Amino acid sequence: MLKENIAKNLKELIGTKSVSQIAKEIGIQQRTLSRYLLCQNEIKLEILIKIADYFHESLDVLVGRTNY
Repeated sequence: MLKENIAKNLKELIGTKSVSQIAKEIGIQQRTLSRYLLCQNEIKLEILIKIADYFHESLDVLVGRTNY
């Protein structure tokens, strides 16, 4: 359930932006971000923090504990 919440919230945050560009700006590989979006990989806390910082969102929002 956690992977699904993260993927759903990431998709909303990414919107129409380029996944490859966001991955580059975060400092991860595009395929890694794609795998998170497809619920294929568990996301490490350090990466989750980088993503939260990039989007200026809390970790609670990314994991689905609170709404935007």
